[in-house]
Amino acid sequence: MSPEKRRPQKPEGRQGHNLQQQYEETLSTFPPNIRSEKESLVNDAFNVLSTRLAGQEDFVFGKNEQEILKLKLARYFQRENSIDTNTLFDAIVETSGFITNEKGGLNRLLKIHEGKTLQKIAEMRLQRAAMTGQEKFNPYEGLFETNSGKFYLARLLNMPHLKEESEYMRHCVGTGDSYINKMKRGEVEIFSLRTKSPLNKDTGKPEGDTPVLTIEYDPKNKKILQMKKADDEFITNADIAKFDLFGMIEQIRATTTDAGEPRDFTHISPSELVNIIVPNYYVLTQKGEVHYKDFNPDEQNIALKSGKMPLEGLSKTDIAKIVYIIADIKVTEREIAQTESEVSDETKIYIGSPYPKFLLKMSDTVEHIYLAFPESEILRDDVMIGGRSAEQLITDIENTKMGNEKMHVSNLAKAMMRKTITDDEYAVFETQTEPKKIDLVRLTVRDLGFPQTATTKQIFDKIEEYGLELCPAEVGPNYRLKYTDQPMGEYLLVGMKQISDSCGNPDVFELERDGAGLWLDSYWAKPTNKWNPDYVFVFRLRK
Repeated sequence: MSPEKRRPQKPEGRQGHNLQQQYEETLSTFPPNIRSEKESLVNDAFNVLSTRLAGQEDFVFGKNEQEILKLKLARYFQRENSIDTNTLFDAIVETSGFITNEKGGLNRLLKIHEGKTLQKIAEMRLQRAAMTGQEKFNPYEGLFETNSGKFYLARLLNMPHLKEESEYMRHCVGTGDSYINKMKRGEVEIFSLRTKSPLNKDTGKPEGDTPVLTIEYDPKNKKILQMKKADDEFITNADIAKFDLFGMIEQIRATTTDAGEPRDFTHISPSELVNIIVPNYYVLTQKGEVHYKDFNPDEQNIALKSGKMPLEGLSKTDIAKIVYIIADIKVTEREIAQTESEVSDETKIYIGSPYPKFLLKMSDTVEHIYLAFPESEILRDDVMIGGRSAEQLITDIENTKMGNEKMHVSNLAKAMMRKTITDDEYAVFETQTEPKKIDLVRLTVRDLGFPQTATTKQIFDKIEEYGLELCPAEVGPNYRLKYTDQPMGEYLLVGMKQISDSCGNPDVFELERDGAGLWLDSYWAKPTNKWNPDYVFVFRLRK
């Protein structure tokens, strides 16, 4: 099926507006003192899920599904403070229709998924009970015994192994074909940390053991995706010593895959460490908690998780080290500026509050701009415009392919690009004859000083204070052609004078990436439309 057919239609008229309106109304129910924290929970969960769902084969995850998922996450976090995104991912894939309709809550979905999983596990146990003594599992691969001598790590190799793991651990690794298919394609390896037991004389492998931890490893990207106890419970600080986790991590990194590649991973998905508490200014490594002053990021240490590290009151030496640990940015003390007066031709990173026209005043040497570190980085870029007509741009976009991904232009975006008749209030699409470089800045509504919501008019009025202005309309298709490494699930709105659609609604261009590829689309941008703090816009740096 072609991407155009697979891709759900963009919500039109009141439907699309209502989803956005309901989402904003749900956010408004969060108490002011915790709203920012709750919104972060929603966005963190959405980003993890959207990336995985967009890459799921034969799973439709277009704009409508994404907006419904975000709305349901916001409703979920009205009462809850955490969610297991891995379990939720499995539940959504299992019941794909759940995010095509705004009805139904996540708690109900998770309860149904839990019931289905337990039912499948019960059926597998009945099958095991009916097996004769002649039927045996193929031996799994025992990788090593942990340093404590209490556990060993096994690599699971086939479906019987996965089913057995699910029986003991009461999770879904062996209740369907998803994981075994990924294993066959070489996308993941599944490990089981097990209690030590006697060796079988015939096979030389331990038997009669009990799983205590299931680990999903991504050999391509060299990262641990999941690390779960029974019932999909997350590991805690107490489990670090109990399971000899630090020693196990070191031992895994010393092993190799079937292809002879070392499993020298340096990352564990943050979602798996949510119940691990790290003190402020400490880094959790495979050697334990280390104060940032004693942590050497150039050594073979893994920064599994960092505690909060407020920069207020710290010396530039300490700030430089924290920036390197958290963001992998290497700078000297002289290259850090925190106020307008400190910015110079030597500055490479600015971490501080905005000041009048600060983006315009920043020299080209400033490579990183943070209004708050590390969560609020403003990104600069550029794009060439001019020299191509609207029809040439449409053709160039639709003929562009990156690996298995294609670029697409929605019909609504094409209509915007073919808008040549002027009206009183909105713009037409025009292109320049000669090529010209445009300097761009990407930032969120929150970066512009709106911690809650802001209207289109408020946002467009505010950018002048930052040294920005609206983009020419042709930035949209030209930036679509350039911005090929857009993160999965991201929406990027072009700050531009709106172009009216066939219904008279004012639209701006939107760049997005989903499971069907990279898109140039359109999005409503009435002056009174409200945008939440995490919407990302691109504007032009003033000439």
